[in-house]
Amino acid sequence: MSIATPPQRIQTVNIPLAADLAEAYLAAPNEVRRKWHALIEIYLRRFQTSTPETLDRTLREIGDEALTNGLTERELNDILQDEDDAERR
Repeated sequence: MSIATPPQRIQTVNIPLAADLAEAYLAAPNEVRRKWHALIEIYLRRFQTSTPETLDRTLREIGDEALTNGLTERELNDILQDEDDAERR
């Protein structure tokens, strides 16, 4: 499936990731990376115009799902704290 988007200027940004995710991304074939780029862009566009409450609700839902899938609350809080620390730098 291809998602048609109008041509746009592309700019690269650095996003901090957990080491295992970064390693998986770097090891992935280019075709998989392009799919990940599209998925990330879809999510960012979705939240670009949303309210802070919508983003907070979505993050809570993702957190709940992570906990359901075996991530402990402490691990989740550590990840979120690492993300907050990276944003402040």
